[in-house]
Amino acid sequence: MADTVQVTIEGIDTPVPMEWVTISGSLDGAWELLDPISVYVYAEGDEFVATYDDPIPINAFGVTREDAIANLRTEIVEHLQWLEGADTALAPRLMRQRARLRTLVRRVGA
Repeated sequence: MADTVQVTIEGIDTPVPMEWVTISGSLDGAWELLDPISVYVYAEGDEFVATYDDPIPINAFGVTREDAIANLRTEIVEHLQWLEGADTALAPRLMRQRARLRTLVRRVGA
């Protein structure tokens, strides 16, 4: 049985097949993953969605599966940078996200 994700298409919740992909190594710019992570990819309309949600819901879109994954790599870094920039003005949930991302991502050479 294939994994599915629930997607709302034209107001109707529909199960859509998804593919689990492991990403590792370089992210956007001078950032890298410390360990491989599992993300899932699925088609939604004319584009693909790549999602990391363990436990942080981060999504990215692309015209192809590869574009969606590349955009997710960028989004992970941008989300961490946004959280770092907020310093202490974060809700507890966002502080937990920042702490989790710090265990997954680092600046190369840091």
